[in-house]
Amino acid sequence: MSPSTSSRLNPAFISPPAAASSAALAAHVLTTGEESEVLSFLSARPVHTVIMASFIRDNGLVSPLNRGTFYGCRDEEGRLVGVALIGHATLVETESDDALAAFARWRLVTSCSALALPSRLSGESSPASRWALAR
Repeated sequence: MSPSTSSRLNPAFISPPAAASSAALAAHVLTTGEESEVLSFLSARPVHTVIMASFIRDNGLVSPLNRGTFYGCRDEEGRLVGVALIGHATLVETESDDALAAFARWRLVTSCSALALPSRLSGESSPASRWALAR
Protein backbone atom coordinates (compact mmCIF):
# COMPACT_ATOMS: atom_id res chain seq x y z
CA MET A 1 0.00 0.00 0.00
CA SER A 2 1.44 3.39 -0.91
CA PRO A 3 1.93 6.05 1.78
CA SER A 4 -0.67 8.28 0.14
CA THR A 5 -3.26 5.50 0.36
CA SER A 6 -2.29 4.55 3.93
CA SER A 7 -2.43 8.10 5.20
CA ARG A 8 -6.01 8.46 3.99
CA LEU A 9 -7.22 5.44 5.98
CA ASN A 10 -9.15 6.23 9.11
CA PRO A 11 -7.71 4.15 11.98
CA ALA A 12 -11.14 3.97 13.61
CA PHE A 13 -12.26 1.67 10.79
CA ILE A 14 -9.20 -0.57 10.64
CA SER A 15 -9.68 -3.89 12.36
CA PRO A 16 -6.78 -4.79 14.63
CA PRO A 17 -4.95 -8.04 14.02
CA ALA A 18 -6.16 -10.88 16.22
CA ALA A 19 -3.04 -10.56 18.37
CA ALA A 20 -3.75 -6.87 19.11
CA SER A 21 -5.79 -7.77 22.12
CA SER A 22 -5.44 -10.19 24.96
CA ALA A 23 -8.33 -12.02 26.57
CA ALA A 24 -8.84 -9.02 28.84
CA LEU A 25 -7.60 -6.02 26.83
CA ALA A 26 -8.27 -4.49 23.46
CA ALA A 27 -7.22 -1.13 22.08
CA HIS A 28 -10.09 1.09 20.94
CA VAL A 29 -10.48 4.61 19.58
CA LEU A 30 -11.38 7.14 22.27
CA THR A 31 -14.22 9.46 21.31
CA THR A 32 -15.73 12.79 22.26
CA GLY A 33 -17.40 12.49 25.66
CA GLU A 34 -14.63 10.42 27.27
CA GLU A 35 -12.39 13.43 28.00
CA SER A 36 -12.95 13.64 31.77
CA GLU A 37 -12.27 9.92 32.28
CA VAL A 38 -9.10 10.10 30.17
CA LEU A 39 -7.88 13.27 31.93
CA SER A 40 -8.54 11.63 35.29
CA PHE A 41 -6.47 8.61 34.23
CA LEU A 42 -3.64 10.82 32.94
CA SER A 43 -3.64 12.91 36.16
CA ALA A 44 -2.09 9.98 38.07
CA ARG A 45 1.29 10.87 36.48
CA PRO A 46 0.99 14.52 35.41
CA VAL A 47 4.67 15.09 34.65
CA HIS A 48 4.74 12.13 32.25
CA THR A 49 1.40 12.92 30.62
CA VAL A 50 1.44 16.71 30.31
CA ILE A 51 1.57 16.65 26.49
CA MET A 52 -1.40 14.30 26.02
CA ALA A 53 -3.43 16.08 28.71
CA SER A 54 -2.70 19.45 27.09
CA PHE A 55 -3.82 18.20 23.67
CA ILE A 56 -7.08 16.94 25.17
CA ARG A 57 -7.74 20.15 27.13
CA ASP A 58 -6.89 22.37 24.15
CA ASN A 59 -8.34 20.35 21.25
CA GLY A 60 -10.54 17.58 22.66
CA LEU A 61 -9.98 13.87 22.06
CA VAL A 62 -10.94 14.05 18.39
CA SER A 63 -9.23 16.84 16.46
CA PRO A 64 -6.85 17.16 13.52
CA LEU A 65 -4.81 19.52 15.73
CA ASN A 66 -3.73 16.47 17.77
CA ARG A 67 -2.03 15.07 14.63
CA GLY A 68 -3.10 11.58 15.57
CA THR A 69 -5.80 9.46 17.15
CA PHE A 70 -6.25 8.78 20.86
CA TYR A 71 -6.69 5.11 21.80
CA GLY A 72 -7.56 3.50 25.10
CA CYS A 73 -7.27 0.05 26.68
CA ARG A 74 -9.69 -1.17 29.32
CA ASP A 75 -9.45 -4.07 31.75
CA GLU A 76 -12.12 -6.73 32.34
CA GLU A 77 -14.10 -4.35 34.54
CA GLY A 78 -14.06 -1.60 31.91
CA ARG A 79 -11.53 0.60 33.73
CA LEU A 80 -9.11 2.56 31.60
CA VAL A 81 -5.61 1.04 31.99
CA GLY A 82 -3.82 2.77 29.12
CA VAL A 83 -4.03 5.78 26.81
CA ALA A 84 -2.04 6.36 23.64
CA LEU A 85 -1.86 9.07 21.00
CA ILE A 86 -0.80 7.37 17.77
CA GLY A 87 -0.07 9.50 14.73
CA HIS A 88 2.66 12.02 13.94
CA ALA A 89 4.14 11.19 17.34
CA THR A 90 3.42 8.16 19.50
CA LEU A 91 2.77 8.87 23.17
CA VAL A 92 1.73 6.11 25.56
CA GLU A 93 0.75 6.07 29.22
CA THR A 94 0.18 2.69 30.85
CA GLU A 95 1.58 0.41 33.50
CA SER A 96 0.11 -2.65 31.78
CA ASP A 97 2.31 -4.77 29.53
CA ASP A 98 -0.81 -6.07 27.76
CA ALA A 99 -1.98 -2.52 27.01
CA LEU A 100 1.49 -1.56 25.80
CA ALA A 101 1.51 -4.56 23.44
CA ALA A 102 -1.98 -3.71 22.14
CA PHE A 103 -0.91 -0.10 21.43
CA ALA A 104 2.28 -1.27 19.72
CA ARG A 105 0.26 -3.52 17.44
CA TRP A 106 -2.23 -0.73 16.71
CA ARG A 107 0.77 1.42 15.76
CA LEU A 108 1.75 -1.27 13.25
CA VAL A 109 -1.76 -1.34 11.76
CA THR A 110 -2.11 2.43 11.45
CA SER A 111 1.41 3.24 10.29
CA CYS A 112 2.49 4.17 6.77
CA SER A 113 5.86 2.50 7.23
CA ALA A 114 6.43 -1.22 7.08
CA LEU A 115 8.33 -1.34 10.37
CA ALA A 116 6.13 1.18 12.19
CA LEU A 117 8.78 2.06 14.73
CA PRO A 118 8.46 5.55 16.11
CA SER A 119 11.47 7.62 15.07
CA ARG A 120 11.69 8.93 18.62
CA LEU A 121 10.38 7.12 21.66
CA SER A 122 10.75 8.75 25.02
CA GLY A 123 9.87 7.24 28.33
CA GLU A 124 11.28 5.08 31.03
CA SER A 125 13.82 2.64 29.60
CA SER A 126 11.98 -0.52 30.61
CA PRO A 127 8.62 0.38 28.94
CA ALA A 128 10.43 1.76 25.88
CA SER A 129 12.30 -1.49 25.39
CA ARG A 130 9.09 -3.50 25.91
CA TRP A 131 7.47 -1.37 23.14
CA ALA A 132 10.09 -2.56 20.67
CA LEU A 133 9.63 -6.18 21.75
CA ALA A 134 5.81 -5.97 21.58
CA ARG A 135 5.72 -5.48 17.82
